[in-house]
Amino acid sequence: MRFCNAVRTGPAAARNVRASRREPVDDVRGVFLAGCALAFVLPSPVVAQEADSAETGIPEPSIATSLPANGDPFGRRAALAARGVRYNVNYGAEVFGVADGGIKSGSQYVGQLEGIVNIDFEKLTGWNGLTFRAHGYQLHGRGISIDRVGVLNGVSSLEATPSTRLFELWFEQDLIKDKLSVRAGQLRVDYDGEFLTAPSAGLFMNNDFGWSALMATNLPSGGLGFPIIAPGIRVKAQPSDAVALLFAVYNDDPAGPCEGDPQVCNTDGLKFRLRDNPFAIGEIQYKYGSNATPSGLNGLLKVGTFVDLGKFDDKRIGTDGLSLASLGSNGIAHRYHENHGFYGVVDQQIYRPPASASADNGVFVFGRMAGLPSDRNLVDLAFDAGIRFNGLIAARPSDEFGVGVHYNRISNRVSSLDRDAIAATGVAGPIHGSEYGIELTYKAQTKPGLTLQPDLQYVWNPGGHAPDPNNPSKAIDSALIVGLRSVVSY
Repeated sequence: MRFCNAVRTGPAAARNVRASRREPVDDVRGVFLAGCALAFVLPSPVVAQEADSAETGIPEPSIATSLPANGDPFGRRAALAARGVRYNVNYGAEVFGVADGGIKSGSQYVGQLEGIVNIDFEKLTGWNGLTFRAHGYQLHGRGISIDRVGVLNGVSSLEATPSTRLFELWFEQDLIKDKLSVRAGQLRVDYDGEFLTAPSAGLFMNNDFGWSALMATNLPSGGLGFPIIAPGIRVKAQPSDAVALLFAVYNDDPAGPCEGDPQVCNTDGLKFRLRDNPFAIGEIQYKYGSNATPSGLNGLLKVGTFVDLGKFDDKRIGTDGLSLASLGSNGIAHRYHENHGFYGVVDQQIYRPPASASADNGVFVFGRMAGLPSDRNLVDLAFDAGIRFNGLIAARPSDEFGVGVHYNRISNRVSSLDRDAIAATGVAGPIHGSEYGIELTYKAQTKPGLTLQPDLQYVWNPGGHAPDPNNPSKAIDSALIVGLRSVVSY
């Protein structure tokens, strides 16, 4: 669910460029180290005895509980909540920088102001089982993923083209209480743990742990994750507490025909496109485990498949059967009339503190694998996994930390096209391969609703061994990335 073509010639020029690229490194490291220090030395938050959030309208956690009168001196928020109208306002700010490698060193700032409104029409009008959600962003700053790192996907889930845009806008009708529901409108595929996601992966900042590069690089306009989505309809059946069946169909292209950045082509999120090809996805979820005892361990298994009925070009072969890099090729790629894939997700609690009242405290491991055909996709296999620790530090019971790894394999069709181009032109260059990385992160809650999160990432072969814009004869160097994020929720 977010982004100098000077060619280096000769050793002296290479040294000069390298030196100029390293100038901002001390600033990047300083921000990161300051964030680490603050995360560990800030006092443990005092957990207030909050009133029922359904009565106050205050989400949990929220900075409002640390403000006089719960941040609602005139009682407007509580009055709206009594009528079924609840809202959230959140602000996320972060600085990420390349400390070594990548395309060029340096840091950049990203900010995200988020507004959400949820309406329960049973409270508002008496319409049983109907709910509504509207969700929008004001996005500013510019991420480092494209200009400084060159990765396939965003190193941060907040990165996006600066804009003010509508994101979600939908109604949901509960047809059989807690057993069958239908949601329709402008929908996010991976909303609230549905489709593709591992809950424990939400701790990590790299976008590969959310809307992975497998989807972002292969589907029209980057698919249906943050920050642009399209209309659709989702049906969820839950025959038991353990089993859920989900199926959804969306318009597959949120930007439509577009040259350049799809986020600019649909800059405000108001296109509501319905005339493109369908994207369909189905998922089976199985939850297991028990909270009946303090030692009960929980787990989640998800298996899904999806299909896009649009048109997709072969990554190597033309309609004449020749390589697209061949000097005799007609340059017209062979076209396929659909794209399809599969995925599986596991999220398992492996330890729970004996005295913990919360089932979310403990140690969790997760993994996700997804695949697509090699002939029509840039990335044909993606994998991510990690371990998350939550609520294990007695002095800081709301803190989380974890380590995650992610892997994206470039399809052999793309690698073969690189080899064909070298053979045809005689010009040497890098051959695409796999991109993979690791992330270490610590999320400290300094007050309810206020978090500080230092983050450290290392990415090998950015862009899948893509050419360096500064020197196209070589691949982009592996990159060390440091960052610091702060989020306040009201």
